[in-house]
Amino acid sequence: MGKWVGNYMRDGNGSLVLIVNKSGVVEVTRISNNGVQEVFYSNLLGGGSGSLNPSTSPTSQFTLYGSLETKSGTWKQQNWNGTWSVTKQ
Repeated sequence: MGKWVGNYMRDGNGSLVLIVNKSGVVEVTRISNNGVQEVFYSNLLGGGSGSLNPSTSPTSQFTLYGSLETKSGTWKQQNWNGTWSVTKQ
């Protein structure tokens, strides 16, 4: 459980806020550098690794991959891609 805040970068840039509830549901808020904000949901995979179940935003096709254990990962949005990193608040 908790809140992680950070950024995504490379082909696109912006901010990420990930909030995990006690059931392992992850609320992902993405704010692009041009001010577009969206919220979508993922969940943690089992085994205690902190790995995110890859989840795609239904509106923008932005997909987040990675782990809250490593506090980092990759992202993809159609032909764009890059990396992300967060810190726990």
